Amino acid sequence: MLERSSDLAFGDGCSVVPGKVEKTSYFNDTVWLDKSQTRGFQGVSEAVWEFHIGGYQVCEKWLKDRKGRTLSKDDITHYHKIVVALSETIRLMTEMHERLKGLDVNYEITTIS
Repeated sequence: MLERSSDLAFGDGCSVVPGKVEKTSYFNDTVWLDKSQTRGFQGVSEAVWEFHIGGYQVCEKWLKDRKGRTLSKDDITHYHKIVVALSETIRLMTEMHERLKGLDVNYEITTIS
């Protein structure tokens, strides 16, 4: 369980217990930064965690590139912005997909699950 006293909270329900990036994992709407799952970002949807661009799982890749480092406040803010941007991207892609389904056009879109 995350220690609430050291959480940094963001307006959209995402919060984090900062610390060194050790082993990243995802479980139950939380991106974990350590093997014992005591530090991490809460409120990250599975769709955001699984989102790929150019063959990379964006949220995981960004953290893996910082393995062994303690995340600064700027790092945490930047990661939060990534999560928000991906969430909005997924929302827009889903909306576009729904609108295009009714049109009689040939289009190819990756389905978001």
